Amino acid sequence: MQIFSPRPDALVFDFDGTIADTRQLIITSYREAFAKVALDCPDDETIGATIGIPLASAFRVLTGQDGELIDRAVRAYQDIYRRHGYGMVQAFPGMIGLVRGCAAAGYRMAIGSSRSGESLRGMADHLGIAGCFELILSRDDVSHEKPHPEMLQLAAGRLGVEPDSLLMIGDTSFDIEMGSAAGARTVAVSWGNHTREQLEAVAPTCVVDSVDQLQAVLGVGEAVPAG
Repeated sequence: MQIFSPRPDALVFDFDGTIADTRQLIITSYREAFAKVALDCPDDETIGATIGIPLASAFRVLTGQDGELIDRAVRAYQDIYRRHGYGMVQAFPGMIGLVRGCAAAGYRMAIGSSRSGESLRGMADHLGIAGCFELILSRDDVSHEKPHPEMLQLAAGRLGVEPDSLLMIGDTSFDIEMGSAAGARTVAVSWGNHTREQLEAVAPTCVVDSVDQLQAVLGVGEAVPAG
């Protein structure tokens, strides 16, 4: 398994599908939102393929429509999502320990997510890992959505490093394409929302299939237990 050399100056983690298993909450919220605005709901696989881009963009892709209907769908989704709360959100097994292990190993770390800032920080707090990250960036911080490199360029600027010294870790082709566009190295994790085939198609630096493999490529010792 590859260990990155030189060591990255900072790690940038996607959140949904990489650190946290939010898929069921997202799909449930989409189903209820489609019903609320009286539209036919796509199947779970089609919905899942849009996870990783901002909500309004996802609804445009899923409906082929724009304008006021999309605004209503987004509001319905957000209301439903808040009603369900964070109870359906869990970290993937081993990921909290890995994040804490990376922090203990001296890695500087950021989150780069298409989620709203309020939701992202709330979920990171819920999982008990917000304090591990020097920087938490959401869709509210950028003008361009993934896979545009703006989020990684912003992360590099705020951390005082070069974009090509970052390592982007994510579960979707959007994450990997963003990393490549910024000149960063990339790790695709196959346990999230895009398949291994989709990830390999965008040529990440490497693909990992387990948290143990991710720990190995980062050169981190024993993960710090959650709790």
